[in-house]
Order: sequence, then C-alpha cells, then structure tokens
Amino acid sequence: MTSWIGTSGFQYPEWRGTFYPEKFPTAKMLPFYAERFSTSEINYTFYRIPNSKTIETWDSSTPEHFRFGLKAPQKVTHVAKLRNCAELLDVFQRLFPAWVRNSDLFCFSFRQALRRTPRFWTSFLLTCPLESVPLSSSVIRPGSMTKFWSPPEA
Repeated sequence: MTSWIGTSGFQYPEWRGTFYPEKFPTAKMLPFYAERFSTSEINYTFYRIPNSKTIETWDSSTPEHFRFGLKAPQKVTHVAKLRNCAELLDVFQRLFPAWVRNSDLFCFSFRQALRRTPRFWTSFLLTCPLESVPLSSSVIRPGSMTKFWSPPEA
C-alpha cells in the first residue's frame, strides 16, 4: 500500500523560519515542500479555478510521484450542498485533464452544519461524476465527525 503524507497547502509565509528558511522566496516554497512531502491539498480550487499557467507551474515544480488533492469548489459543498451538483463537478474534473498524473485525489470539505444521513451520502457518491477517480481516492472531511451524521431517515 502506498501512503502519501502532506499538509493542507504549502504556501504559508508564517512557516518561514520554522519549516522554510527565513526570508525564503514564495516561488521556491512548492519545490522545497515537494522534496519533503508527497502530497498537498490545494485549497485554491475551493475558491477559484487556477489558470493553466498556475497549473503548469505547480506541475513543473513537483516530482513525478507528487500528488495534489484538489479541494472541491465551494459552489458544490457550501452553496449546492452536494445537491444537483453533477454538472458542476463534471466541469471541475474536465478542467484538469492535462494534470491527471498529479490530481487524482479530490477533497470534499463541509461546514459542520451540513448534517446528512448515510442515504444522502450514498446518493451523492453514486451520482458523483468523477468517474476517473476511484471513490477510495476521495476524501470527505467534515468540520466535526462527532456531529456530522444525522439520525437515520424515517
């Protein structure tokens, strides 16, 4: 079994002097990070779709084995709350075809208030258009697992 270890992001100025050397240039953060970790979540995709130049830079700054976990757009998780979002997810997936080697992990992050039943999750996962991504490669991360699941539907 292969394990990837990383963090939620890599470009944090406050990491200078602890993880990164003092006065370390922002442009060198990803290559430095990728020498030490094998994956990073890309929070950027939660807010906006990166342009092709940004994607090319991320890709060329990392080794072949490095993987990015793309955070699903907030339009899917916070606005649509996973309802009727197949088209949004399909568009999201299609934007990264040239980057497949490094982006086969998708992260779905939710507000704690999104409490759903196992039936709800099953329905979402069965209609999720990320066909090229095995469900075992998807991470579903709620704000708090202890309050995440609702009682079974009657």
